[in-house]
Amino acid sequence: MNRTISGVIGCAVIVLAAACASDPVTSSTQGSTVVRNGQVTGMRDVTIRGGRGTGIGSFVGAILGGVAGSAIGSGHGSTVASIGGAVGGSMAGQHVEESSKSSQRTELTVRLDSGEVQTYQVDPGDRFRIGDPVRVTTTNGITRVTR
Repeated sequence: MNRTISGVIGCAVIVLAAACASDPVTSSTQGSTVVRNGQVTGMRDVTIRGGRGTGIGSFVGAILGGVAGSAIGSGHGSTVASIGGAVGGSMAGQHVEESSKSSQRTELTVRLDSGEVQTYQVDPGDRFRIGDPVRVTTTNGITRVTR
């Protein structure tokens, strides 16, 4: 019995010693942050297009235009007006959908202290002027320009 208890205690000591000898646990910093300084050398307003539409705007526009066109005239005139209304409505619906997906941005050209020149898009409400010193901070692939 004493041998069994001694054996269990011996094994426990070996396991604890092995656990203490292992490498310490290290923690992650959740990425890195790069901070660079520079100066604004240019600015311009740009419109960012949202890409291709889903087709819903064209579809709804075609239906509304076709219904509106069918109310015009009678017989073949009504058919022609209905087709023309559907085509015009489709084009108008597509334009409305695409314009709703676009946004206004301000593009800044920045000469970094390293001599490198980069462009960044910022919200139009951000007040920058040519000559302003700026700080460009990039964290986990997201870049922010601040004064």
